[in-house]
Amino acid sequence: MNVSISKNVLVGFLTLITLYLFGCGKSTEEKQSEADRLAVQVESLINQQKYEAAVPLLHQSIVLNSEVRRDSALGENYYLLGGILRYLGQYDSALSYLNTALDYFRLSGDKKLDRKVKIGLADLHLSLGNYSSALAFSEDAATAAKLLSDLKDTYTALLIQAKANHQAGKYEHEAVVLRELMQIDSLVYNRVNTGMLYSMLLSAQGSMIDHAKTYQVFREWVEYESSQKKLEGFIDAYCQWGRYQQSINRIDSAFHAYSKALSLLETGMDPKYYVNVLVPLGTLAYRANRFQDASRHFADALQYTRQSHQVAMELLLQVMVTASDWKLQSKITNKNHSDLLHRCSTLADTCQMVGFRQGEMIAQFLKARMLEVRNYPFEALNAYQQALELHEEQLMAMDANSLLTDLVHVFMLGEKSDWYDAPLQIQCSADNVRDAFDLIERKNLFDIVRFFSQISIRTTDSKFNDYILELQRQRKGLSLLENEILDELSGAGGQNVDRIEVLRKHFPEQLDKVSSLEKNIKHDIQWIVSMKSVPLENIQEVLPEKTALIEFSLQEEGIFTIVVKKDSEVIKKISIARDRILSLIQEYKQLIGDPRLHGGTTQLNAARAHPRLNDLSHLLYDVLIDPILPFFDGISKLYVVFPEDFGWLPLHTLKSAAGSLIERIPVHYLPTAAVLLFSPQPEKYSSNIVGFGHPGKTDWDVEYELVDIRSFYEKAEMLFNDSATLDKLLTTRYDVLHIAAEFSLDTKIPENSVMVISDGQQPPGSREIPLGELCIVQPPQALIFSNISETPGGMWRYAPLAFLANGSPTVIVTMWQGERKTKKYFGEVFYTSLQSGLFINQAYYQAMVALAKGGEYSQLQRWGLYYLFGR
Repeated sequence: MNVSISKNVLVGFLTLITLYLFGCGKSTEEKQSEADRLAVQVESLINQQKYEAAVPLLHQSIVLNSEVRRDSALGENYYLLGGILRYLGQYDSALSYLNTALDYFRLSGDKKLDRKVKIGLADLHLSLGNYSSALAFSEDAATAAKLLSDLKDTYTALLIQAKANHQAGKYEHEAVVLRELMQIDSLVYNRVNTGMLYSMLLSAQGSMIDHAKTYQVFREWVEYESSQKKLEGFIDAYCQWGRYQQSINRIDSAFHAYSKALSLLETGMDPKYYVNVLVPLGTLAYRANRFQDASRHFADALQYTRQSHQVAMELLLQVMVTASDWKLQSKITNKNHSDLLHRCSTLADTCQMVGFRQGEMIAQFLKARMLEVRNYPFEALNAYQQALELHEEQLMAMDANSLLTDLVHVFMLGEKSDWYDAPLQIQCSADNVRDAFDLIERKNLFDIVRFFSQISIRTTDSKFNDYILELQRQRKGLSLLENEILDELSGAGGQNVDRIEVLRKHFPEQLDKVSSLEKNIKHDIQWIVSMKSVPLENIQEVLPEKTALIEFSLQEEGIFTIVVKKDSEVIKKISIARDRILSLIQEYKQLIGDPRLHGGTTQLNAARAHPRLNDLSHLLYDVLIDPILPFFDGISKLYVVFPEDFGWLPLHTLKSAAGSLIERIPVHYLPTAAVLLFSPQPEKYSSNIVGFGHPGKTDWDVEYELVDIRSFYEKAEMLFNDSATLDKLLTTRYDVLHIAAEFSLDTKIPENSVMVISDGQQPPGSREIPLGELCIVQPPQALIFSNISETPGGMWRYAPLAFLANGSPTVIVTMWQGERKTKKYFGEVFYTSLQSGLFINQAYYQAMVALAKGGEYSQLQRWGLYYLFGR
């Protein structure tokens, strides 16, 4: 694996050699004296924020201290160098030097400095999104600090620990740590940080989706601020409460909270308090289409950002004032908006000049909107493309809890679009099939790559694993670089212009590192970890004869469906309101996957549910299938790629008077059309079957579900209870692997997407295996995954794609828990068909048709749960 060496490390290495040669001949005392003099100079430069000038002096000091073997002084040199390079955006080198400092402090036995470096490493790993590493270092530092009653180090380490727990989705752990921090804050800092800690606690409690306990924290916080008699604390509390109310979509309650905060503002307060209140009020007004109020709130907030020199917020608020004025003028006049268009162009240029990429992105999008309204589609597409390129560089860039993020989000809500759909509308309306297909796939892959960029992927190829790790590491560095530029531009009056310039210079270099790594991946997993083009002509080259691929673009006033065949492609528009089709899809999914229809403890009214399911099935068929049915003549297989809005809609269950779609044509789901570009694998006869099962936290009888396989394959190996371990799975050989286990999907924190299996201990315990780690399992010819979680939809898109990219050509999954009797009948037909010599796909189709026509099994919610992903 070729991993690029940091330019700074290389220069430093050469400097060390040169200085070593020049340093020969000096006495030990002279070298120590020179090192001490350099230390004073370095400290002075750091105090003056002349960080770049301090770097060569530290390299000189390292050479001198190495020669006289002063381990503690060397540790200090490396620690300072790591901190400076982290500040300058050279994160690889910073990690390397901080780890070296840790080694030297361990040698010297200096516990205080050892903790200091661990805290520095924890903070850097937290910023880079390496939450497990951040937790490990912060927990270690906190434990050591407690043993020596060092409350200040304990506080610093615990604060990082709390933040890392929040980012990792461990909210209960975070809450415990925050309570401990409050105690230390009272003892050491005279409760000066308690308001901030309450803000974090309210966020943690709110993330646990317990409204009563969240409100309890809020009341506790308000009571604390009442005891302190500081209006600023009350304002913070009501703003945070308003943010929480917004997060659970209680808009009226959010408005009341922010209005209360507004009433508490007084002349002479720090301008940031005005901004923190006025910006949310503006976003609420914008969401409610009250654009005059929105413009007023944003304009007022803009004046306060200028007082505190918050450059990023100032520029973004100017964009939002322009957007509000444009919306308002569009309602009351037919003006051509030339002045507003000029403002957009100027703002985009200014944002680009100062390095505020998010501001440039939204300004370009607004500019495109105005150009589109003025009937300049080519110019609009050019502006949309510039916005889209900026968006695609930000897989993990902006802080999800910042006011800046809120503004971008509410702007897009107001446009009822996203970065892809707006240009897609133009391309689809113009029948530009290839450009539209490219945009749809870019949208699919952006969502996929964003998900998989946040999980650790482990395959059987250790060198490839290292390569993927390096790509993810460099991408995290790119994200942190952008966030730190944003932090400097957002700082209230404290921007370091020199640092902004240094960070901006590093950005294209870091982007090139990521792009280079992405281009050189030679594995099907490339499609889940890197943004690549999926040209329509490449898809048509590999598309089998007598097959068709369909993709959907959901727009405000209709659905554009692209139908692709080997030698042709077409766009078909279906006129239906976006809200209407999404409502139908959501109701259908909610009803068909409802556990109460599958023998749950509380029964659903079947007499009402079944007719409604059938009605919805026919309605959705009429909208999604019937208009494109003429294009299916002569087609023997249908590939379907769904947009994120459709989710796990069971298209194969949609019915016409002649029966369900799958009775007419086999349906194969693809998370992305790029699956057709995966390495082709010839179909083989499958004879070696393994059943693998663990109930997880459910009460599902996995042995009952799997043991029926032996009725058709007497030699099928069964792994249950404490034998259902990852180690056992790694050493077992199979053609078909049938797993019955609990899998949970977490799109917010992808690393928490896990399968529950046995830990191999007695009494039986369980272990959670992250999705990325499952890629180490030898890929079977076919994977059948019966997800026994009670939450439907967990096996949509991401998990099947991981298994396909890992080498399994066919992945069959259940999208909701289903019924035991139905699963038994599916297994009977499926495995009997395999035994007779049919290939996997043929056996699946036989089983699905048998179920759909099988009398008691023919109810949609019973047989529809099986989906086939793959070619």
